[in-house]
Amino acid sequence: MFPGRRQILGLIAIRTPDGMDAQRLSREETMFAVVLSGGGNYGALEAGALEVFLEAGVRPGLWAGTSAGGMNAIMMASDPTVHGARVLQDYWRKARPVPQGGASIFTATRRFAAGMESLFPNESVAEFIQSRLPAGCQTFGDIYRRTRQRAFALAVEYPGNVTRVFGEQPEDRLIDGAMATSALPPYFPPWAVGSLRYMDGAVAANLPVRVAVEYGAEEILAMNIEGTIIHIEGSGIINISAFAVGAMIAQLTVNQVEWARHEGVRVHFLKLDAGPVRSWDFTQADFLIERGRELARTFLAERKGKLPQGPTWNYRMRRLFGGIARPKAWD
Repeated sequence: MFPGRRQILGLIAIRTPDGMDAQRLSREETMFAVVLSGGGNYGALEAGALEVFLEAGVRPGLWAGTSAGGMNAIMMASDPTVHGARVLQDYWRKARPVPQGGASIFTATRRFAAGMESLFPNESVAEFIQSRLPAGCQTFGDIYRRTRQRAFALAVEYPGNVTRVFGEQPEDRLIDGAMATSALPPYFPPWAVGSLRYMDGAVAANLPVRVAVEYGAEEILAMNIEGTIIHIEGSGIINISAFAVGAMIAQLTVNQVEWARHEGVRVHFLKLDAGPVRSWDFTQADFLIERGRELARTFLAERKGKLPQGPTWNYRMRRLFGGIARPKAWD
């Protein structure tokens, strides 16, 4: 059985347009996916929550994410276990992508005055991520061959404004997917892949639910981080601009989830809020990890631990009569 799938029982005796009987179709395996939003240091919330879901027996077969969520998706697909979630937590405990304190202000001010593309360089980030990628895995195809798990990380081409899903091709490099999806302006510059450059996919979809659906997800656990990741300390035009960008991203998230539900896909939507932790504070990983655990436990308790629940009847009937598009090819 493919990871992330389970049997659906059903005894309806009718024929589909292509001749497949409903009883056979009802027993086909179904795909459960985890979709993770971006959120900078708040990605530690997802790492904590994932530990709880995996302990509860949730077994995804597909992972999709943007920015921090894209990085988390790559890491979890390489080891989709409770141990893998704990390794991911250690990643967030050690992550320090930008200088801290006065050094941070000095670096950002100097680069801004010099007219550079970003407030911080990304070389040290690339070195850290490369050191944390799964040993022996260089591409998304390597992960699939090892665990039979599919991972996708969303980015946007700059300045072409074309969405790119890293992981659509098995030969896509993990480091390119991780760096491109997390190249959040104005903090980091676009990431170059060949002759093209990419930036954080949040400008297209901070919670890339549609990517998961297009690759066959029939039931989704969607974790959406809510915090001040785009907020920059200050007042006036800066805060107003940050609010505008945040509102745009929030609406894109609503659109993604509503589209999936309209398609009949069951979406379990978990809000992860960071509480008092600020977006620039990477020293609070332990607090965020535990908060993620608590929010996941509450989420499961409200559903009496029943996760996954299987595809909706709407989805099953649409699939039965040919109303569901075939998943994109990958392997």
